Amino acid sequence: MKYIFILTALAALTVCGADAGTFVRCDHPAFGLSPFSWHVAKSADGTPSAEAPNPGAYFKTIVSGTSTIKLRIDGAANRFYGEKANVWIEYSVDDLTFVSKQLGTPADSDIYDITLAEGLNPEENHLVEVYFRSGELGPRWSNSRGHLRINGLVLDEGGKISVYPKRPKYALCFGDSITEGVGAVGHFTTWDETSPNSARVTWFPVVCEALNCEYGQAGSGGHGIQQRTMEIPPLVDSWSYLWQDTSRLKHGKLVPEPDYIFCNMGTNDNSPEGRHTVDFVTPYLKWLRDIRKAAPKAMIFMVVPPNGVHRENISTVLAKCDDRNVYIIDTPRLNNRITVRPPTPTSLTSDAVHPNEYGHALFGATVAVEAQKIIDGK
Repeated sequence: MKYIFILTALAALTVCGADAGTFVRCDHPAFGLSPFSWHVAKSADGTPSAEAPNPGAYFKTIVSGTSTIKLRIDGAANRFYGEKANVWIEYSVDDLTFVSKQLGTPADSDIYDITLAEGLNPEENHLVEVYFRSGELGPRWSNSRGHLRINGLVLDEGGKISVYPKRPKYALCFGDSITEGVGAVGHFTTWDETSPNSARVTWFPVVCEALNCEYGQAGSGGHGIQQRTMEIPPLVDSWSYLWQDTSRLKHGKLVPEPDYIFCNMGTNDNSPEGRHTVDFVTPYLKWLRDIRKAAPKAMIFMVVPPNGVHRENISTVLAKCDDRNVYIIDTPRLNNRITVRPPTPTSLTSDAVHPNEYGHALFGATVAVEAQKIIDGK
């Protein structure tokens, strides 16, 4: 009886119809939503949606029995956007080059489909990867504007999905505009145009590839440990939430428990005059104590920002911290190459602050090497 119940429950997550083909809901256990990134809720009619506030959220799954694959978008969160500020996604089928697409706002309905692939061989398995590439920063905390909200996949009738093999480890990262991918694929000038940004090509996915991790990527431009100039509260007050009133935790814990937690913040923790004279140590220590309760066994890496800011303060945090599973990762040789004064474009950055794709690759590889040394006890 137990197995009959399980099969019935799984079948309920796939809806078939003569006109619509097969609709696979986003809460299907094989959908492969990235950890720590999504909030899954049901609408009044019972249709679920998965919503992510931060670029970098992704899902991976394997599709079979279909020649077409479409992603169903719930565009209600994005209906007020201008032409250039709306959410971007990136997708790949069968490991082909990623395709970037900016979401639209159809006039006739908030629910619409995006074709990811067509003309596929239905007798074969097809890997599907979709990433939240970039979105506007402004209202990310207070409401759903700027979030990516999806309902599921639309396949040919009889199509189905199966689990894409997950990596064995889990990682979570908190960061600012660098972790969000601002300026990673173009010269960033304004939040009114999000095309220069891409979270997928940033340093943290490089680290997780090296450490063999599925991951949650929580980067927001202007965010800091204690700074209070942005709509989103400082990390010490907001880390446990995806966005306002929407918890990241389950019964007070991060689920699944991450093996590694990274924090690459500090660049924005300035005094009003731009000097790093504010109290940085006290809130950082509080954050470490609080997140330790949610992830008792995780290794926590305090990453010194690539410009070297707050290096001394982060060292003080480590000295005052009574947690032996907290570590510092520093990349001093990159300090003057990624952040340049006076502002001058280099091979690692187009705006002298935010790394480009090559800069992210170099920074990520360096962080990964240092993290692996720590993990190996070296």
